[in-house]
This record gives sequence, C-alpha cells and structure tokens, in this order.
Amino acid sequence: MGLSAGLGGGGLLPGLVLVSSTTVGSAQSSVPVNNCFTAAYLNYHVVWTGGYGSSNGTSLRLTVSGATGSTYRYGGYYTDYAAGTISGAGASGMAYWLVGEISDTAVTASFDIFNPQVSGAYTQFAGWTTGHQYARTMHGHETSTASSTGFTLAPGSGTMTGGTIRVYGYRN
Repeated sequence: MGLSAGLGGGGLLPGLVLVSSTTVGSAQSSVPVNNCFTAAYLNYHVVWTGGYGSSNGTSLRLTVSGATGSTYRYGGYYTDYAAGTISGAGASGMAYWLVGEISDTAVTASFDIFNPQVSGAYTQFAGWTTGHQYARTMHGHETSTASSTGFTLAPGSGTMTGGTIRVYGYRN
C-alpha cells in the first residue's frame, strides 16, 4: 500500500505543486510572471534563488496583476548583519509591496501570496529575503480586491539578474 493510499484512499497528497518557472535574464528592470494564478489553487509559494541585484541593499518590490494605484500596504522588519541591528519598516497607500532587499552578490526570496485570483478578497503576502548585508521579513495586503493572474518583481532602483523564480500552488 502506497503512502497516498494510506492517507486518503489513493487521492493526491497535500503539498506544493510547481505551476511556473521563470528564468531572470541579465540586467532586468522588472520580471513579470504571468498566468501563474488560477482557480486550481487558492494560495501560492514563490521562491527566487540564484540571482542578484546591480547594487547592494536595493529594495525588492512586488506587484500583482489587476491591482493599480496606491492600494498596497506592508510592514515588517530587517536585520543588518554587520551592525547587528533590527529596524522596522511599513507603509500604506503604496503602488507596490516591499518584499525585501536585493544584494549585489546573491539573493534568496521566499514568500507566500494568498487569494490572488479571488475577486472580492484582499490579496495578501508574507515572506522574507536574505542577501549579502540584510535579511528582511515582510507582510502586507492589497486593498483593491481585484482578481490577479500573475505578478511582477522589480528592484527599487537598478536591475536584477539571473536565477529562477519558481511559483508553487498549495494543494489542500
């Protein structure tokens, strides 16, 4: 008897299912990830590894398709490795979510997006990034309640290069 048969009579196990993989090109001012949110999954996990920014300490911004204007709110904290300090950050009425920081040597970003394709519901995110000098943990929501089919990652200034952005759906 296989594991899935023992847990649900042969059905699919809960877990993460890869739904999209996007390679980040060289010196990109933004990277769209289109058509990754569908009715198949309610919530998603996003990971960007193997990339870097054109400068150290540049913000990493996230927007979802369908949301326009100043409808984003976020908050969280960041740690400066060298100084050993923790500082807070937050804002509302923004045109993006601040997801974290991009390093000029390496970056890892990992975050969840909740309800993006559900019209009438707030889209929310929670996650973290880590790079050469900073680690940031952030969360927020988007107030337009518009349905989204994808998202865009972009540096606050400069460019981002390399790595892969993978999107996974949470299977219940």
